[in-house]
Amino acid sequence: MMEEFIIDLNNEISIQASTNGESNQDSFFEIISDLLIENGDCKEAQIVNDWNNEKTGIQINGYGGDPLSDDNTLSIFLVSFSPTNEVVGINMAELNSLIKRGSNYINKIRDSSFISSLEKTSSMFLISQFLSKRIKDVEKFRFIILTNKLIKTRSDQIETPIINNIKSEADIWDLDRIKRLYEGRNTQEDIIIDLENDFKSCIPVLRADLSSVNYFSYLAVLNGELLARIYEKWGNRLLERNVRVFLQARGKVNKDIRDTIETRPQMFFAFNNGITATADKVELDTLDNARVITKITNLQIVNGGQTTSSLYAAFKKEEIASKLKEVYVQMKLSEIKDRLMADEIVPEISRCANSQNKVKSADFSSSHPFHRQIEKLSRRIYAPTTNNQIKPSKWFYERTRGQYMDNKGKLKGAEKRRFENEYPKAQYFQKTDLGRYINSWDQLPHIVSKGPEKNFTYFTDLIEKKWDKNVDNYNDLYFRVLIGKNILWSTVRKIASKKNGILNYGVNVTTYTISKLSFDIPDKFEFDFNKVWNSQSIRDDFQNCLLDLVLEIYEIIIKPPYDQNQIPTEFAKSEKCWEIVKDKKFNWNKSLGYYLLSREDMRKIETSSRKEKRLTNNLETEVIIAKTDAKFWSKLDDWIFQNSSIMRISGTESKLLKDSRGIPNRFFPNTFQCKRLINIYERAKEQGFPDSIKID
Repeated sequence: MMEEFIIDLNNEISIQASTNGESNQDSFFEIISDLLIENGDCKEAQIVNDWNNEKTGIQINGYGGDPLSDDNTLSIFLVSFSPTNEVVGINMAELNSLIKRGSNYINKIRDSSFISSLEKTSSMFLISQFLSKRIKDVEKFRFIILTNKLIKTRSDQIETPIINNIKSEADIWDLDRIKRLYEGRNTQEDIIIDLENDFKSCIPVLRADLSSVNYFSYLAVLNGELLARIYEKWGNRLLERNVRVFLQARGKVNKDIRDTIETRPQMFFAFNNGITATADKVELDTLDNARVITKITNLQIVNGGQTTSSLYAAFKKEEIASKLKEVYVQMKLSEIKDRLMADEIVPEISRCANSQNKVKSADFSSSHPFHRQIEKLSRRIYAPTTNNQIKPSKWFYERTRGQYMDNKGKLKGAEKRRFENEYPKAQYFQKTDLGRYINSWDQLPHIVSKGPEKNFTYFTDLIEKKWDKNVDNYNDLYFRVLIGKNILWSTVRKIASKKNGILNYGVNVTTYTISKLSFDIPDKFEFDFNKVWNSQSIRDDFQNCLLDLVLEIYEIIIKPPYDQNQIPTEFAKSEKCWEIVKDKKFNWNKSLGYYLLSREDMRKIETSSRKEKRLTNNLETEVIIAKTDAKFWSKLDDWIFQNSSIMRISGTESKLLKDSRGIPNRFFPNTFQCKRLINIYERAKEQGFPDSIKID
């Protein structure tokens, strides 16, 4: 299995490297770091183009953004990459050597002569200069090692140095751990909070539910210091998989929390709403005739992240840390054992729970109808064949992490090859990719530049607002346009790689180039992405035009006019940068004209597509039902009866299922009934119904 995985991983790396015009090692860094961000294991990852200086014994392949926005933690990425398809081992000596070179770099940036020795126009100079100014604020160093090699023994200890009296830690992502990260949305390593052994504590608890068999509810009160120590160990992994970001007590509520801790800690319980949390497993014991929690598996604070983070911020301040012993926090904890059930219930708990800062339903994006619709379209719509293709193919949208590899992994031999031909790896994209494409065209490059997590959170908020206005807008045309934006993004990214040094700012330059193109489209015209879809490419003459724009934008980003010492990636996150790019006059050549379509003609196409979608939806459901025999509906009806504790249906739905046992000879449902049957099936599938509707 490991041998198959590394081949699949290297294929993905090779495809991205070819698409973006970068090295395989850099593509490996980008792919894995994006996964870590999505998984909540880091907040940000900025590439540093292969800085490994053996002469000086230093190495840095990336950094985790501004330490001030990451709990004063400086994250240094170190890469050990093997170009082969063979499983290569890495030992502790090699890992310790990597960390040594990373710590040498941290020590070097304290030396002004080292920074002065770097090329003033290089990204390494700008990054080192920026980090040298932040080093005084750093409270923890974190070495994140990314390697496609396999740690075969874990008998020795990783040597994490103390750097200038500041502790460091190592987080190693080897081939095995990366494989587990890939294998589905629920593969994140378990958070096991062993209160007894790790924290010498327990939490008094009251069982709150009386009759539920699907989940257990508890009411608890825990000490503020204990909660801060738990957060110190597990960090943002506790906070809604890092959907929401705590910003150092900048908002009014966070300041109120801080002030209460500082001046009236004994009143914290009365003033604060507490936290709402979920867990996969809660272990109990009896102490002094009272029930206590001794261990919690996969705790997720779905509401109260700001409370938790504020307590941790106070815990780090020596002058008020002791006051946390007087702080108590109420906790409502739901133990949900069924993972399938949790996918639906946890977002609902978070939506409904009261909070000090409102949590938008857009935060729970993968289950949103928009993403389900894009997934559905991607499984149905074939892309036009091009000159180098023999068979038609599709673009695979991965709504939840691991779908692509899970689907492929279940297949063998000819079926696997058929899947790979139908869904080529080069035509695979994720939620965060989608957010980049759309927000770039919507002229939000400063948001895209903030990283995949923050950009995607912003994007899902916008989709939440737009979705209900007209669901019919999200049709075949929308999908073709989306893929056109995908192709445009990939093309510009590859173009950008043609200039040395641009790779470090590849995402920034790409998003600004696309946003500038969108901004400069003449009045009464729109960009015709249908032409991009039909050819599955961007014409060479227009690529040359885009290259000129890329070079101009690159010069703007690397030379911030307001602060010459500002790091380009930080400048790109600002609206000031976007204002400068918007005001920049660019001479578009005639090649742009090929892609322009009058707004009037585009409206006609959109109206036709909406009508087509409504008709197609009706036909689709009837065709699906017609292809599904009575045995299937009988099996579904029996399953729902046997699992009535987790799947409930109305009397009307029950009668419809009974009637459907006669499909197609004795009974055939009308359009409304077809849609209702599909809805029943989809709900049952989410609750664990094992069979699937087979659709050609």
